[in-house]
Amino acid sequence: MFKAIAHTGAWINILNLAPVWQLDGSRGFASLTRLHRWIATAALGVAWILTRDGAVLLVLMVATGRTVLDRGDPPQDRGALALFVFVTLALAVICRLTQAG
Repeated sequence: MFKAIAHTGAWINILNLAPVWQLDGSRGFASLTRLHRWIATAALGVAWILTRDGAVLLVLMVATGRTVLDRGDPPQDRGALALFVFVTLALAVICRLTQAG
């Protein structure tokens, strides 16, 4: 039961990383430079390789689109990048470890 709860919680938090509207991923992406957005998108790609989960793929596609389409380049915030990448990969590992089967 705890394994299912952990998996569901990680899955919901991965969806929250989508860089759209008022989700945390959007707020995080707003503080990243274009290069940092590509790095965050690459971390989502690694997360998808680890999990092969459709939700991660959806977030990856949205992040790729936002990275390509956004032209703004705020000042560098390496702390935000490190946190985004860490959270992405930590949630992917939790999803991977708690997958059914």
